[in-house]
Amino acid sequence: MRSTGKIGFRPVMGITCLLVIFGIMFFLSCSPFKGYAVILWAKKDWPYANGDIANISKVYEVDKKYIALKVKDTVELPQWRVMFFDGESQAKEFAKQYKPFTTTFARCRRNGLPVREQAATSSERVTKLRSGEIVKVIEKDKQEKIGNMDDFWYLILTDRGYLGYTYGYYLDISADPTKFQEKTPTKLNPDSLIEALLDNTWIPTSVDEMINSGMIDLDVLKQNYGIVLDQEEKKVTLTLPGFKKEYSYINITKTASGKLSFDGTDLKIEISPSSNKILADYVKNGKSVKNELVIFDRNLNRIIRQEQKRRNDLFAAIINTGNILTSSTGGIIHLSNNWGFTWENTQGITPQIIPEGSTTTGKIGFKYFLSFGLRTRYDGAITFFFSGSPGFQRTFVYTLAGNTIRLMYVPESNIENQIILRAGTTVPALDFQFSKE
Repeated sequence: MRSTGKIGFRPVMGITCLLVIFGIMFFLSCSPFKGYAVILWAKKDWPYANGDIANISKVYEVDKKYIALKVKDTVELPQWRVMFFDGESQAKEFAKQYKPFTTTFARCRRNGLPVREQAATSSERVTKLRSGEIVKVIEKDKQEKIGNMDDFWYLILTDRGYLGYTYGYYLDISADPTKFQEKTPTKLNPDSLIEALLDNTWIPTSVDEMINSGMIDLDVLKQNYGIVLDQEEKKVTLTLPGFKKEYSYINITKTASGKLSFDGTDLKIEISPSSNKILADYVKNGKSVKNELVIFDRNLNRIIRQEQKRRNDLFAAIINTGNILTSSTGGIIHLSNNWGFTWENTQGITPQIIPEGSTTTGKIGFKYFLSFGLRTRYDGAITFFFSGSPGFQRTFVYTLAGNTIRLMYVPESNIENQIILRAGTTVPALDFQFSKE
């Protein structure tokens, strides 16, 4: 019997006549240990390939990684990318069984495809796959006919560290993931609307427009917006800004006008007059509401990383100049490498900017963007998030020039949809000199 889930928890996986024994469950956070790990999904810079056996010298339970010895070098191996064994013979047996699949990958063709603990539709779900997600195939299991589908179950590993079984009907299998053809968009028409819901990732048009503008609100992207249909459980989840609800329906009925009605709920889905978009018709606070969603086929994690890098670069440009900012009228700002700040001697800007008696510590951020008209005048916008109760924030546009930074206060009324439309006019600019501790 195999147990699956997050590989960080070292699930036991068996192949016929094979018993996997994990011997590190009671080790401390860093333990000297001798064991073996079969590489399931190697990184490009590793001196190992899929299926290789690594000699393990240490186990770091807190960091969920192994330390492997390779000649005179050591290599850090995240636990989810390998399968650990106490004995070398067990590792060799598993590697032999895994050999036919070392170069085999799969791409998911259906959004929300379940990954289960066992190769059965009745088994508990470990996670769900996204449409277009590429996973590593570990093993081909039994063949089964489900409804009008006939395919194999596959044991797969996701790049989020989950291990489990997925039915192969919705998988494209290949020995070269770079050869996966681009997914053909599902044509939206009433007859294929259910397939469109299953096969695509959907996000609100407003979120899509934000992403396309390049003005990314990371707080918004932390949410998994969209609509996810689970026909097995007869559930559909709608997640929009300010609204999330899971509906349990009886049946899906297509109305005469082409809408999908989820019987037993107030939810309906129809094709939007705008091409390749859908309208979710639902009830919120007792009122009927319609919200437009669009197919999203880009890498959301990459978009988030790019925005995080933008903010990191802005912070580095400031703190690398100096971590102490001194102004004759604005006081003294101490910056820390973890984005913290302490603002001292604020009498000159109290109460115009900082309220009397308020805290003077917190975190800084770069969540706002300059309007087109401000981009030629300022280098960016910085926000000070003050801790304490009640917490508050103060935003400034700024210019860097040599060893100085000029801050111009921006009232919240001058900010709309993450965009700073204009700087303030009632508070003079604050000029700070940089120095280092």
